[in-house]
Amino acid sequence: MNNHRAVAIQTALSQLAGGGLLTGADTLFKALGYRSERRLDGQTGDVNDFIAAFPARQPDTESERFFCKNVAEVRVLFQLTDTEITAEDGIVQGSLLDDASSFNSGNIKSFLFSSVQLTGVSYPRHRYAAFTREINKRVNGVPVVVLFRTADNLVTLAFVYRRPGKVHPDRQVLGSVSLIREIPPPPPPPSALI
Repeated sequence: MNNHRAVAIQTALSQLAGGGLLTGADTLFKALGYRSERRLDGQTGDVNDFIAAFPARQPDTESERFFCKNVAEVRVLFQLTDTEITAEDGIVQGSLLDDASSFNSGNIKSFLFSSVQLTGVSYPRHRYAAFTREINKRVNGVPVVVLFRTADNLVTLAFVYRRPGKVHPDRQVLGSVSLIREIPPPPPPPSALI
């Protein structure tokens, strides 16, 4: 990782701790090299609106109720498709989509990026895994990268492995969850202090 990108990531993590989740998450994903103009409009951030917009096959489960109890805000930030990633070091170079305003939740050659503001200050690994699965089970076929922020400004990035079902190949089976858990907010880099 070059020094410029390291400083950009440190700056984004610092700003995420003190600012709005929507802007902060977007800035961090951009610093990591993920950006897209393909957005889902009309989101309120309210967890009940998210549940209604992305219904599960089996609603009102214990995991859904725990998710609703612990989430203050949840949003889908953007959709990144294979056409937006360049061969040059994998960095996204703006939107290369035919119609960037057309958000398509059925596009299986893509990833969704979302942000979640949690109400608690810390959670064990299995809770983050359950929250990640709760979001991912609502979007069939499209993996979701989730950025969590706790009330104490700890940041967790999560992703769940998906595979086609053996009995129903048209459905996705959620596997193990990978986490970078509870990153504390770093101090701003020296160049950001000037």
